[in-house]
Amino acid sequence: MNDAAAFHRLFRLLAGQCDGDSWSVVEIPAIDRLRQALIAPPHQVSNTDLAVLLRQALIFESMRRNWAPLAECDVLGDRWVGFQDWSTFGLKAISISGGWRVSPQPWQPDWVEVDGTNSIEARASGETVCRHFESASVPADPFLSKLNRKAYRSTAQRNAVRAALRAPIGSTLVIMLATGEGKSLISHAVAVAGYGSYPGQSSDDGVTLVVVPTVTLALDQEAGALDAGFKGPLAYRSGEQANNRQIIERIEAGSQSLCYASPEAVCGALREPLKAAARAGYLKAIVIDEAHLVDAWGTGFRTEFQLLGGLRRELIQLSPEYRQPRTLLLSATLTEASLTTLRTLFGTPGEFTEIAGASLRPEPEYWSSSATNETERVERVIEALYHAPRPAILYVTRVSDAENWFQRIYGLGFRRISLVTGKTSLVERDATLLKWRAGDIDLVIATSAFGLGIDYPHVRSIIHACIPESLDRFYQEVGRGGRDGRACMSLLIPAHDDWSVAKRISDVTVIGIDRGLQRWLAMFEQAEHIPNSRVFRVRLSTSPGFTDDDIDMVGERSADWNARTLTLMERAGLIRQCGIEHRMGNNEPWQKIEILDHDHLHYEVWQRRVGPLRQAIAEANSSSLYLMRQYILRQECITRLLIQLYGDDRVGAVCTSCSQCRAMPASRISLVGIARTFPWQHPLPPSDLVLALMDGSSRLIVFYDSFRRDSRWFRRLGEVFEVLGQNGVINLTLLANQDEFDKEVTERLSADPWFVAKVDRLLPGRLPPGPEVILSTERPPLTRANLSKRDINKARIFILPLDTESPDRPGIRLSQCFDGRMFFFDEFHQRLMR
Repeated sequence: MNDAAAFHRLFRLLAGQCDGDSWSVVEIPAIDRLRQALIAPPHQVSNTDLAVLLRQALIFESMRRNWAPLAECDVLGDRWVGFQDWSTFGLKAISISGGWRVSPQPWQPDWVEVDGTNSIEARASGETVCRHFESASVPADPFLSKLNRKAYRSTAQRNAVRAALRAPIGSTLVIMLATGEGKSLISHAVAVAGYGSYPGQSSDDGVTLVVVPTVTLALDQEAGALDAGFKGPLAYRSGEQANNRQIIERIEAGSQSLCYASPEAVCGALREPLKAAARAGYLKAIVIDEAHLVDAWGTGFRTEFQLLGGLRRELIQLSPEYRQPRTLLLSATLTEASLTTLRTLFGTPGEFTEIAGASLRPEPEYWSSSATNETERVERVIEALYHAPRPAILYVTRVSDAENWFQRIYGLGFRRISLVTGKTSLVERDATLLKWRAGDIDLVIATSAFGLGIDYPHVRSIIHACIPESLDRFYQEVGRGGRDGRACMSLLIPAHDDWSVAKRISDVTVIGIDRGLQRWLAMFEQAEHIPNSRVFRVRLSTSPGFTDDDIDMVGERSADWNARTLTLMERAGLIRQCGIEHRMGNNEPWQKIEILDHDHLHYEVWQRRVGPLRQAIAEANSSSLYLMRQYILRQECITRLLIQLYGDDRVGAVCTSCSQCRAMPASRISLVGIARTFPWQHPLPPSDLVLALMDGSSRLIVFYDSFRRDSRWFRRLGEVFEVLGQNGVINLTLLANQDEFDKEVTERLSADPWFVAKVDRLLPGRLPPGPEVILSTERPPLTRANLSKRDINKARIFILPLDTESPDRPGIRLSQCFDGRMFFFDEFHQRLMR
C-alpha cells in the first residue's frame, strides 16, 4: 500500500467508514500507529493520545503533498462529540455533522529560532528518508544464512563483522559503528560462526559473553537474539533463579551460545562459571556493548566496568593456548579519553586495535531553546509533548524529575506513556519493552539508562528537559531516534538550574592522592605474595584506617572505593589487575595485582603518575560539558562540535540540520569521510596442509572440466571449501560467476566464517587480507599480474575451467604455460581429504 492509499484508508477509518483490524501499513509508522491506537480498548488510549497521533498523520500526508493542499480528515464518532481542545495540539477543527473536519497548523514556538521553517517537527513527522538499509549491493556472507540474513545493513557493518571474525587469538578490537547500523549482528555472527574448529569441538561450540550496561538492554538484546534463532534463556538477571541456573550450567558445558549480563553479574555470580568455560576452551569472545561506558560510568560509579579488564586477563590466562577468547569493544562513538581508558584496561595481553566505521547520524534535526526558569520550562515541554511526533522519549537527569514528569503528563490526559529509571523493577521494565516494541506506548519518560543499545527503529522525537553533563551523553541519547533511517527531532529545553546539576555530575569523584595512597598502603600491608612472581593478592574489603572518617568504611562500601583506587593505579601504570578470587568458606573478594612500578608505595610517585591522570580525567569531563554549553548557546554547529569530540579520524560526517546551519546555509560542513582500512593487516598464513600443496610462490591453480560439473562435483567442491576453511583459508572471490555456485555450496561455506566477493575482475581491497580462493565458472578475465608470485600471507588458490586461456598468450591454454604449481580438481580434492 503506498502513502496516498494508506492515508485514504485512515481517512475512512476516522470517518467510521471502515474497520482498522483488517489492514495495516507497518511500513508507514505515522499512519499505522494511529490505526493501532484507534482500535485499542478505550481505557488504554485517550483523546489526548489520539489528537497527537492525528496531528502526526496529517503532517505526514501534508509533507507528501508538499503542503499544497494541507491534508484534512473528518473525525466522526461519539468519543469526539465533546472534544474542544484541537488548537492545543496544533490542529484546526471545523464542526460538521457528527464530528469535526480537522487539518494541521504549523508549529512555530516563539521560544525556538524557527529560521523560516514551516513547522519544526515536520521533517520528523514526515518520516523523511535519510539512510537506506538492507541494500542488495551488500550481500551477506554465507555463514549469515544461519541467522536468516540475506544482506548486511551497510558496508560498514560488513567490515565490522569481518574484522571481528578475523581477530587474532587473545586480541582486543574496538569497533565503532554508527547507531542503527546493527552492532548486535557482530555478537550473533561470532556465536554462529566462531573462529574455526578446535580438537574435539565444532565451530558452533562455545560461549560468546556480551556485557551490557542495563537490564533493559539485556532483555532487548535477548529478544533480538531469540528472533534470530538462538535458544533461550540468554539474559542473566537478578531474581530469576531458574533462568540463571540454566545459563550457568550451559556456560560451564560450553553450550550457552550467547549470554547477556551486566558487569556486576560477570564480576560476581558468573565469574566461576566463566573461568570453568575458559579452562575447557569454551569461551569464544568477550563482547562489551556500549564500551564508552567503561570510562563514562566506570570511573565514578559502577566500578565493575573497569574491573572487566582484570577479569579478561584472568580468563585469557586460563584458556588453552589456541582457544583464548577475543575481546570486542562496541560503541557508536568514542572520545579520545575513552579510547585511552580502553587501551589501558584491555590493551594487554594480545594485539589492540580499532576499526572506525561510524559516521555521524544524518537523521536528527536539532532544535533548542535558551535556558529559562523551571516554570516556563514546564510550559515549553508540555507544548512540545502536544506537538512532537511519536514515539518519543523525554529525557531527564534525576530519578525524582522523571517521576514528577510522569505524574504531570498523566495528569494532562496522556495514557500511552511509561516511566523507566534506575528504580524501575524488572517486571515493569519487561512490560514497558514489550509495549514499546508492539507500538502500545507512545512516550517514555526516562533517565539516561533507557534506550542504551535498544534497537527500536521508529523513534521520532527525543526531548531533553535537562542539560546533559556531556555532549557525548547528549549525542548518545539523541541517537535513540531515527534508527530506521528516517528523520527524527531532537529538542533541548533547558532551565537555568540545570547547569549546576550538569556540573556536579561532570565533576566525577576520582579519589585523591592522599586518600588513594592511604587505601593502597592498607591493602598492601595485608597483601599475600604469590611465589616466584610480581603478583600479590589484596583484600578488597580492607578498611583504609581507624580514624573517625574510616569507621563506616567497611564491607561493600570500602570494597567499592578500594576497587576505584586499584583501577586508578592501573590507569596510572603502577599495577595491573589480574582477576578476583573468593576464598573457600569466605565470600570476601581478593584482587590479584601485578606490580609494574616498584616505587608504588612512595608519595612522590603517586604525585608524578596519579596526579596528571586525575587532572586529565577532570579536563576531559570539563571539555565535554564545555562543548555541550557551546551547542546550547548556539556558538557552533553541532556537527563540528561532535567531530571535535570524537575526532575526524574516527567518524565520518555530513552536515545535519541545526540552528547554525539553518541560519547560514553556506556554512554547512562538507562531507567528511574516514579512511577505512582493515585492522588486521598481517593475518596468519594458511596451515601446513595447504602450504604443502603450493610452491614457493604461494599460488596454485586447480583446473576442472566444465562439462563434469555434476552433483558429485559440487559435493566435492563443498568438501574442498570445508577443509580449506578449517586450515586458515576463508576468503573466496567468485570471478565472473553465476548464482548457482553459492546455492550449491552454502552449507559447506557456512561451516566456517567464509568471506565472499562477487566481482567481474580482480581488484585489491575487495576482501580482508589473507589467503584466498578464486573460483570461476567460465573463462575468467585474468591478467599476468593476477597470476604473479605472492607473499605467503596473500596466497592464492585459483579454481578455473580447464579451457582458461593464458592472459598474455591468446589461444594457448593456461594449463600449458603456467610457471607455478597446478593440479586437476580430482587430485587436489584427494590430497586435501588425506
